[in-house]
Amino acid sequence: MPIRPRALRDSITIFNTTYGPGSGDAARYGDPVPTESTGVTVPAQVTPSLGRGGEKETHNDQDKRISLVRVMVGPDVIVDGLARVEWAGRSWEVFGEPEAWVTRNGQTHHQTFNMRAVEGI
Repeated sequence: MPIRPRALRDSITIFNTTYGPGSGDAARYGDPVPTESTGVTVPAQVTPSLGRGGEKETHNDQDKRISLVRVMVGPDVIVDGLARVEWAGRSWEVFGEPEAWVTRNGQTHHQTFNMRAVEGI
């Protein structure tokens, strides 16, 4: 059973990281340099990772704010653990590896991953 479209009310833009020939300049010793792919906008459900009532924010030394959210996307969305995501006018980074949720018959129903935004470093 696919995800109901009304469950994915948000819209995010994913910029995956690419490596290898043709993906950008080589480093001084010939190692591929990571580059960012063209952004792909997909429907998603973004919820607070910890707590309720909005994204979880942790204040350290009153100069830095870390916001954490959990994201659900469809099974066909390509997202890696090094991706950058734009949502709600802010730039986020994928925090950890995306996790596929598999049904009893072996099909991927959806994927989830965490995002964080660090501000005021």
